[in-house]
Amino acid sequence: VASISTFPYFETFDNPGGALPANWIQQVDDSGQDWLFDNAGTPSTNTGPPVDHTFGTAAGYYAYVEDSGFENDSVTLITPCFDVSAMNAPEFSFWYHSNNADGPAAASENEMHIDLLYNGTITYDFIPAIVHKDNNWNEVVIDMSNFIGVFAIRFRVNNANADFTHDIAIDDVGVKD
Repeated sequence: VASISTFPYFETFDNPGGALPANWIQQVDDSGQDWLFDNAGTPSTNTGPPVDHTFGTAAGYYAYVEDSGFENDSVTLITPCFDVSAMNAPEFSFWYHSNNADGPAAASENEMHIDLLYNGTITYDFIPAIVHKDNNWNEVVIDMSNFIGVFAIRFRVNNANADFTHDIAIDDVGVKD
């Protein structure tokens, strides 16, 4: 797989019909569920974003994991490989929406784990797991200065229960110097 080495890199998931972006990997052996791409709110009321982050309207798409069904399975989406060898201070960023309609720390709370794939190893929970936050888009910016070379990021959502109240979404994934 070729690495991306032209920056800034920015993925909005605004592909025709909400298709999987080029060079992204939908892990097929993780569960019977996949990350989905939507633009007008997730099927479960008050659990996912009503619109995408990029445009703030239904014109754009985002990636999300639906909380209905496939309980206790990890659902995994992997970025392309990024070659940041020529950068001085690389940053990886993304926006997420994580609203549990049952509230924080409820039995229905799901988790999104961010794993680092670097130099042939996986660092699980590279940053703290993301759980219920609020009903807004929130940004995460990660300093990647200690990981000069080639890396990829794995978004891994664990559905924790037999409920439907906590969809988790991402949008506007970027890498820049």
